[in-house]
Amino acid sequence: MVVDSDLREVNFEKYCIICKHAECPEHEDPCFECLDNPLNYCTEKPVKWEEKK
Repeated sequence: MVVDSDLREVNFEKYCIICKHAECPEHEDPCFECLDNPLNYCTEKPVKWEEKK
């Protein structure tokens, strides 16, 4: 069961610049899916976020 307090606002400003998908257009996946989900369960990271290597 998901409790409202477990949902967190995604911090796009912090994570998008260090995501390996940063060059992807916002209207394409995976960016579109991230932007379409402004809340995430127990984390402020976007749903499709992957750290740049």
